[in-house]
Amino acid sequence: GILAHDRTTVLFGSDFPLDKSDLQVCLNIQRVKHCMASGVTLVLLHCESLFESMYDLLNQHYTSVGGQLWVRLAFGTHSRLCPIDPNFRVIVVVEKQDAYTKLAAPLLNRFEKQVMERKDVMTSLHMRVAQRLKKFTETLAARESAAPVVGDTAEDEDVDELGDFTNVADMQIAMCGFHSDILYSLTLTVVAEAEDGHSWYGEAPEGAPLDLDKIYHEAVFRLMWVATPEAVCRVARNDTQRKMLLEQRQVDVPDVYFSRQSHSNLPAYIDCMRQTRKPGKPQQTLLMTYSPLFLGAADALSEHKTWSKVSLCVLHDLSSERDLEQHIESFFEHAESGSLLLVQCDPRAASLRRVEHAKYMCEKALADFMSGSGEQFFKDKAAADADFEPEPEPEPEAGEPAPDTEPEPEDDAPPPAASKPKHKTLDVIVLVHLPRSSD
Repeated sequence: GILAHDRTTVLFGSDFPLDKSDLQVCLNIQRVKHCMASGVTLVLLHCESLFESMYDLLNQHYTSVGGQLWVRLAFGTHSRLCPIDPNFRVIVVVEKQDAYTKLAAPLLNRFEKQVMERKDVMTSLHMRVAQRLKKFTETLAARESAAPVVGDTAEDEDVDELGDFTNVADMQIAMCGFHSDILYSLTLTVVAEAEDGHSWYGEAPEGAPLDLDKIYHEAVFRLMWVATPEAVCRVARNDTQRKMLLEQRQVDVPDVYFSRQSHSNLPAYIDCMRQTRKPGKPQQTLLMTYSPLFLGAADALSEHKTWSKVSLCVLHDLSSERDLEQHIESFFEHAESGSLLLVQCDPRAASLRRVEHAKYMCEKALADFMSGSGEQFFKDKAAADADFEPEPEPEPEAGEPAPDTEPEPEDDAPPPAASKPKHKTLDVIVLVHLPRSSD
């Protein structure tokens, strides 16, 4: 990788209401000082409030005393010399558009600048898959009032770039959370899994080229998880559009959506998705929906027998980063098999930046949990399963009939309870209630 995880600290600027204070800036400066002294690489995201304090550091105005480098950090009218390790590096991550429009030119001039986009790491194989996905999404999102997009056949897919989408607004109506980079990201992920021999791809002969059709259909299957019901129903009642998707894109959209996936309610949706998880690993899922904020989602999940304990956290009810951190720490401290943490986010009440912050904090907590007690958490269940051996049934004596293996069910007998997962499970779900484009 580019950075070593054990020698890197990420500082995510908080926009929680109580974190917009001088005290929070001081706490962040303390974290910067610690990274400087220990030589840990520092990654800054949304930390605009720190740049003014770090101008001498960014200018590399160092002072050497007895072989030790010192640099001045400032806060308001106060400043202090702080030790700095020669191996210390600082990386500032910003959106490309923000770098061009919001950051001051003198600040940008202090950095070696790199523009990193997903399309820059796409090979010709990636682009062929992405082009097929683009044609599929445009056909899926086409309105009845507009003619469906007619593209080339699947064999003629050699392109250098995807180009612009015909109508991004229609795409966002057809697929929740759609954005211009979604196909690049999806293609990179699916192709990487195919190269690693993921379970959905299966084993391939060594040196054999990748099966682009298999990769394409897996990518389409994942795109259908974010398709909206109205888009799928529109395809189901439009024979021309459905035939075009089936013949030209090789996808039966209603069959995939209603038969191979489960979109009827939140518990069924999550339970269907988590069946593909790897045993012995926690899972974090980002779910996006156009449904309005519903605070009964945790109760609905609690009634489902898959989860033993559901912990709810509503992002816009929290006042500071520390509040969210305490909630997450409490969840992992008291975690048991079947525990689920649900973080509900409404971007209209809490900014998208705060949603990203919450998602990052959950990811970091999961990583810290697995590097600490997490491995033992999952091993305990695996060891218990390995040690348990059911007692053998006694063999009938000679002349006695063999007992029935299963009694005949009674007509009034209640249905069997849902079976518990065979392995320990731990889930974190970030549920984002997105506004529709017309809202």
